[in-house]
Amino acid sequence: AQVIAVMAKAKAKQFPDALPRYKELIQGLTMAEQEEFATSFSETFAASAVAAGEIDTAAQVYQTLAARFPDSATLKQKVETELGRLARVGKPAPVLEAQDIEGKTVRLASMRGKYVLIDFWATWCTPNIVELPRLQDAYKKYHDAGFEIVSVSLDDTRTAVADFVKARKIPWIQLHNATAGADLVEAFGVSSIPATYLIDPQGTIIRLDLRGGALDEALSKALRPAG
Repeated sequence: AQVIAVMAKAKAKQFPDALPRYKELIQGLTMAEQEEFATSFSETFAASAVAAGEIDTAAQVYQTLAARFPDSATLKQKVETELGRLARVGKPAPVLEAQDIEGKTVRLASMRGKYVLIDFWATWCTPNIVELPRLQDAYKKYHDAGFEIVSVSLDDTRTAVADFVKARKIPWIQLHNATAGADLVEAFGVSSIPATYLIDPQGTIIRLDLRGGALDEALSKALRPAG
């Protein structure tokens, strides 16, 4: 019931109230075997915070989790990875120069002046496929106002990506990480997918993991939709 109460506050974006409650719950877990539950709960809470742009809250969640289970090497590595990704917000995006699935050179620097969503995905990732119609709607709504999407596929083969993109008539830039000539997964610190990075017109990463209504909300504040 307490977990549900914390997540309800997170869903309502009441993070100043939710965070102390979360910390109390984590401190109350006294057994090592509760690590799996604590990790799952923390990841869900942190994801809600990240989607709302509450990066500091998400960082505190992971720091609290690591402090509660200091002897877990696996958890320590995971927390370090997540904190590293969170720390990218407010920093310049990595230099991106790669070949798209058609062999054309793509440079992130050439997109300065626009909002760019870097979307890490795969044809086998169900959450990505579920999110695709919302991405298509966002692209249609905001592209003419200065919004671009660069998708980076983690599929095994370029053919799988090309066939999927053609079948779904996806209009934006598509990269296949394994054949792009640059490891964008490493450059952006991606540990799992779905993962997105919103970059502002100055080339700074400003949001992470925007999906669904959160993406539209962020773009509506920054851009005037077409039509």
